Amino acid sequence: MTASAADPPPRGRRPAGSTLTALSIAAAVVAHLAVLATYWRTPQRFTSLADAQEYVTLARNLAAGHGFSQDALPPFTPDLRRTPVYPGVLAALFVLTGPSVQAAVVLNVALGLALMVVVCVMMARHFGPGPAAVTGWLLATDPLSLVYHHLTLTETLFACLLLAIVWRVSAPAGLKWKASAGTGIVLGITTLCRPIALLLPPAFLAIFATHIRCAPWRRLAVALAVLHVTYAAVVGVWVLRNVVLFGQPVVTSVGGQNMYFHRAAYVEAERTGVNVDLLREQWMRDFEERSRTWTEGEKREWLAAESRRVIGAHPGAYLQTYLAGLQRMFGPEVFDSFNLLGITPASSSAQMWRAVSWAHVIVLYGLMIAGVLRGRRFARGRPFIVAVAVVTGYFLLISGPEVYARFRMPLMPLFAMVAGMAATSSRQR
Repeated sequence: MTASAADPPPRGRRPAGSTLTALSIAAAVVAHLAVLATYWRTPQRFTSLADAQEYVTLARNLAAGHGFSQDALPPFTPDLRRTPVYPGVLAALFVLTGPSVQAAVVLNVALGLALMVVVCVMMARHFGPGPAAVTGWLLATDPLSLVYHHLTLTETLFACLLLAIVWRVSAPAGLKWKASAGTGIVLGITTLCRPIALLLPPAFLAIFATHIRCAPWRRLAVALAVLHVTYAAVVGVWVLRNVVLFGQPVVTSVGGQNMYFHRAAYVEAERTGVNVDLLREQWMRDFEERSRTWTEGEKREWLAAESRRVIGAHPGAYLQTYLAGLQRMFGPEVFDSFNLLGITPASSSAQMWRAVSWAHVIVLYGLMIAGVLRGRRFARGRPFIVAVAVVTGYFLLISGPEVYARFRMPLMPLFAMVAGMAATSSRQR
């Protein structure tokens, strides 16, 4: 049996779920506009994180014709740390609007709201108005998404790309070689938006296996091969650029830096009892002094060796900090929320924010469990749930002690859709 929309309502009557979905979208628009209006004249709040500042700087240099560089002055040395998709999108925007942080935030907000609308339409079409309404309200009331839509970071664009990939590969139509080629291209763009997706393609074998009943294994093998080839072609262009400029066959240099300044730093801080932020700042100063005359390759080798040494010597501390990171990742977001909204951690506003955030994640995860139990009974729901599980498992596998709620934000549309399946009706077949 295949999934279809719920029984149509009597003529002239609009389903209650459709009205609730429209209200959720309206509520999301109002909430986003309220945040924009409140902090419009203080754009530094939108770039409060170092990552956000770097993306804006890269985009401004690209728009001004200075190349992919983070330098404020000539000679504008090319950058190896960041990948090009999000700065490129911002640069195209800045060509039209000027180098305005507010314009970048408006773009992020527009992407976030458009993503919500698309998700609701998809849910209404395949699972009915009730599931669409549940999904819409989960996204409209999500404090995590509200905050990161207003920061000049890759998360919002990455969430859009990730949804497109997961939805496509979870449908049997995605097994055609042309569709697989398109998926590989989008996946390559996704990786060049956030390199965290670099090792995601092999995980698609588990997703494609869910279609084994409706497609022969040869077709699955061809689809998987085409996906990998097109993915490698897209990412390979950027790797070739890095080989030519730096002699490094890598997508980004951020991997080694994360391993040392984040994962190894967390392990050392756990072992010694030193504040991890203070320890990281000290390590950064020491490394900058030590590597002043090193090549990019020498920096990568030293960071990798030191990371292995620290983590390998203390596996218990690594496991403990890793589990603490997962707890932060799947718990409520507070750090960047407080920075954006100007909330003092010890204030009553902070307590209220924590309470609302906890309530949201508890409701979300409870509905997700119910959504899995109901949604797996439907032909369109079952492979989608498997795809979400595989992608989530991938994030868990490559995560480390440095993760926090920000890493969950791109998964929120997927989680909300699974949770929305809890409202599927027994009339749907």
